[in-house]
Amino acid sequence: MISLYPIIQNASIIGGHSISGDLDYLIKLNIAKDAWLKGINIYDSYILAKMVDENKIEKGAYGLENLFCSKYKFESWKKDTQEFIEAGHVEALSPDQRMTRCRMDAWASGILIRDYLRECKVPPRTIEFTHRIALTLHRMGLAGAAINLSELNSLTNQWKSLSFQSYDLLQKEAFKYGLAGFEPTNDNHIRELLYKKLLLKPPVKTKKTNKPSVAKPSLLKLNHPICNLIVRYNKYNKLASTWA
Repeated sequence: MISLYPIIQNASIIGGHSISGDLDYLIKLNIAKDAWLKGINIYDSYILAKMVDENKIEKGAYGLENLFCSKYKFESWKKDTQEFIEAGHVEALSPDQRMTRCRMDAWASGILIRDYLRECKVPPRTIEFTHRIALTLHRMGLAGAAINLSELNSLTNQWKSLSFQSYDLLQKEAFKYGLAGFEPTNDNHIRELLYKKLLLKPPVKTKKTNKPSVAKPSLLKLNHPICNLIVRYNKYNKLASTWA
């Protein structure tokens, strides 16, 4: 088994994808460097990807494999093992399979970091500052937080009420145009209502599928009452589902 200690001791900079989890592991081994824990001398390909392009709206768009394969037209290296990971059966993977995944992850993240640093249009100090904020927030999360439960319950009730109200109004509006079972989280439903029934002109189209965009910036730009209702519903529905 390869010891991490001499590798870490000789390293001044560390990189990875969503690197805070890796640093947590190094802390357990008591070999993490103080500077890295503060977000200094680290490069996170996840953070850099968002600094280069913060407008990827597809689910999982900032996952390491998705970023790398779409950028370099590379074949998936996780497809043979992903079903075991998602099912929580990591023990089913052989040592070679685990090693291959880890090595490929490190390699892919390193290449992304190298190229994103070239593409990023912000100063190096801003890049470091962003990493420091991210690691600070991560440490705060590890430390835990006190929650005013009665206040949270009150906010939850407000969010759910506003979410249900917006949903009901959207159902009624969609029904006027012959759309039964309209779901404000379904992109195709939204496209049909806005661009086929209401005949609104899409501000932009998606890069990947070339379909009319239904992302929040596009909906706000359209500035239509139904678009504003969709944004309102998604806001309060997300608040209730995420925080409550």
